[in-house]
Amino acid sequence: MKNFKVLFLALVFASSNAAEAGRCHEVFSYILLKIRLPELIPAAQYHFSPDLYKKFVQKQPRELRNLFQILEKHIRKISRDDFETELKSTFDRFIESTQSSTTKYYVPSDGFSDYLPHIKSNGWVANAFKQYVTRKNPDLLKRIIFEKAISNEPEDFELLIFDDASYSGTQLGSIIQRKRGSSRINLVVPFFTDNAKLHIKNQRNDIRILFWGNGKIENMQQIASREMLSEDLLTSIFGNSWPLKTITFFDHIVPDKISSLPIFWGEVYQISEIENHSRMYHQQTKNDNLFITATLPRQTRYSRPITLK
Repeated sequence: MKNFKVLFLALVFASSNAAEAGRCHEVFSYILLKIRLPELIPAAQYHFSPDLYKKFVQKQPRELRNLFQILEKHIRKISRDDFETELKSTFDRFIESTQSSTTKYYVPSDGFSDYLPHIKSNGWVANAFKQYVTRKNPDLLKRIIFEKAISNEPEDFELLIFDDASYSGTQLGSIIQRKRGSSRINLVVPFFTDNAKLHIKNQRNDIRILFWGNGKIENMQQIASREMLSEDLLTSIFGNSWPLKTITFFDHIVPDKISSLPIFWGEVYQISEIENHSRMYHQQTKNDNLFITATLPRQTRYSRPITLK
């Protein structure tokens, strides 16, 4: 806290006028708010706009418009209420599993962003869990240690990892692959794609991995199969990784470009012919093509209290 005060004073003295000093005070107050209120969940509300999507489709090459119209039927938003319901159920399932045991757990530092709990999802989900379990079963917290509190990875502890969702499983898989000593890994994550679970399972066959979340996210492979879409066409547009990507988003977050189809980011395509008259589609990113809009509450611009009961 002392370092933050020093930073604040430096910003104030560096300011050339009262307006800038006032702005420094606002930034410092925001930092203090973040430090004092750790049990928060992102408050941004993302919305799908059918009207903006129609405009987005009209900017695409004519031969692709039918495909984008089909995809519109599968764009899914998971509401805040549905997310919190599944998050609570995920917490409850894990907590119930601990009732008749004395097992100790630890959360690895790469599975909990302690210093960025409101930016990284694993951090604020872990904080939400701590808040929830304090009311539900406070004794359990005595058996959970965060890695920053211990020098070495303990062999007699089970691994405990938090997150809000897993789309490809790559991030969780990399954490699991690096860890040694634990006999079981508990993934307290409410939503997964089938591919994410499969990828995570394939990382280790020497330990048991428990998935406590039952929420499902559909990936593009499932959509393409159901709609009988041309896989060659999808590959020519979106690249080889399209089967693992999703067009599902949450009230509080839109998956990043690694996890979601580029249409979420307003990608407009242009056609160029290559050998044998094959078509290649090039992305032309423009911010004004976005059809997912966000509402950020003024007083709690980035986060607001979670309401699990």
